[in-house]
Amino acid sequence: GIIARRTLLDVMRRVRCFGVHLVRHDIRQDSARHTEALSEITRCLGLGDYADWDEDARRAFLLRELGNPRPLVPRRWQPSAPVQEVLDTCAVAAEQAPEALG
Repeated sequence: GIIARRTLLDVMRRVRCFGVHLVRHDIRQDSARHTEALSEITRCLGLGDYADWDEDARRAFLLRELGNPRPLVPRRWQPSAPVQEVLDTCAVAAEQAPEALG
């Protein structure tokens, strides 16, 4: 109770006022999880399996998609649980202020 009403409350007030980006966040996931997510998406879209593509094909695909204004993920698509976790992590990262990310 003492910690919650004093120290923790002070920290919560500082976070609310100044944000948590006093130190840059470093968000990491195993690249195999990203490959799995992109493979599931590209298979759903009928584009083949991202995991089977060579580095040049992957780079070209990603650059095209970054320049494309439409969402990559289909609206009615239900990803597997591991892929949903990757997408959720990306969504949280996208909500952060640029200065909050390393």
